Amino acid sequence: FCGECLQPCLQVPSPLCPLCRMPFDPKKVEKASSVEKQLSSYKAPCRGCSKKVTLAKMRSHVSSCAKVQEQMANCPKFVPVVPTSQPIPSNIPNRSTFVCPYCGARNLDQQELVKHCMENHRNDPNKVV
Repeated sequence: FCGECLQPCLQVPSPLCPLCRMPFDPKKVEKASSVEKQLSSYKAPCRGCSKKVTLAKMRSHVSSCAKVQEQMANCPKFVPVVPTSQPIPSNIPNRSTFVCPYCGARNLDQQELVKHCMENHRNDPNKVV
């Protein structure tokens, strides 16, 4: 897991693995140095300006790249597939949403799903996907 995904699991008194839900000791969490080394050495072109950036710095670069920001501003707006009498929503975020595998709560983004599961299903012994 990357640090950003593992962080919510470490912020609770007795952390559970986000994959198997077994308790683990946060002091024994190790960085995957081989993965970090690969991310720091492999370069790929930015989808906006085509500048080659290491994968370790790509997220930061993309969030500040003027060409990417320009492309995002020019993205097509939401248009219904079929005519509807409902108003077209404005300012729709482009995000993937998930359903809680425990209780069926809907429209959770990745961070909200982790937070929801940690707050509401922390001690649930069932293994879910």
